[in-house]
Amino acid sequence: MLILEFHPRGLLVKGETYAARECLKALEGRWDSSLKAWVYEHRRKREVLEKLTQLGLELQDHAQAALVLVPSTAAPGPILQGETFYVKHLLHRLGGTWDAQLRGWVFENSSGASLVKALKRMPEISIDSTILPVEAPRRRLAGKQPAKAIKVSVTSAKNVSKVDAKGDGVIHSDRSQRWCKEVQCAKSKRPLETTTLTRRQQVRETKEQVIETRTVVLKRVRRK
Repeated sequence: MLILEFHPRGLLVKGETYAARECLKALEGRWDSSLKAWVYEHRRKREVLEKLTQLGLELQDHAQAALVLVPSTAAPGPILQGETFYVKHLLHRLGGTWDAQLRGWVFENSSGASLVKALKRMPEISIDSTILPVEAPRRRLAGKQPAKAIKVSVTSAKNVSKVDAKGDGVIHSDRSQRWCKEVQCAKSKRPLETTTLTRRQQVRETKEQVIETRTVVLKRVRRK
């Protein structure tokens, strides 16, 4: 079985690659002994996935960038944050512009709903519109702090995948996605509220059945 994953160095094809080494080489990939995987450019994900599928190879596609849509009054449109580096070519094609100060891609001519709809059609991206972070509430969170002095930032968005194929033919896969949003005082930088969302998918596959378990954990901490 071959496994596709995103990595800062590129798109990784790992797993049982030895039998498919000639095919992977023909796709102009390069072998990385430290990663024990064949490496391609991030932008070639669809091409590599399509070619390997046409060859009838068994695949697991874990190469999805975890993105978070953040509504904000600090920008003229919705902001995308998270693992944007892997899919920056797609975000640019959708009309996004990188804003270093906001640490995200800004889409001036798009609504949040239309942007999410377009992103969900892309196999390179993972985004869930039902659990998107929302703008900070327009009320006081602590003491005499005025609402207009509140700053919202997504401190992290992480996507982790792990696959374990055993000799008895049983395959275990564990995939988790984690987002963290922080509301802080714009003046003192003191955190006022932290929201952490973790989604986990566990799959146990045998010759007779596939058992899938999904969990969602939302944790919100408010400081007085």
